Amino acid sequence: EGALQAKRRADWPAPAHGRLVLSEAQMQALSGAMTARSHRAIASYLRDAAPEQTRDMDEAGLLGFVARSEAQGRAWGLKTEAGLGRFAYL
Repeated sequence: EGALQAKRRADWPAPAHGRLVLSEAQMQALSGAMTARSHRAIASYLRDAAPEQTRDMDEAGLLGFVARSEAQGRAWGLKTEAGLGRFAYL
């Protein structure tokens, strides 16, 4: 995918000097967004790889299945999105 870049807008405040500091709330928001992106990617994979099994699932149902599958996969030591996707397929 590569790095993303954002151009500074004229109406933004001046950047602070020093190290980038993220609050706990910001870290939780980033983590949540990354998890949601991963779940959507796995759900998309499942729609392609197992169309018959996912046909009757709405998006919320499939994402719930992916979340439950991820929790079980992580409990068994899986760490990668690809591994978690394959586990969900099983």
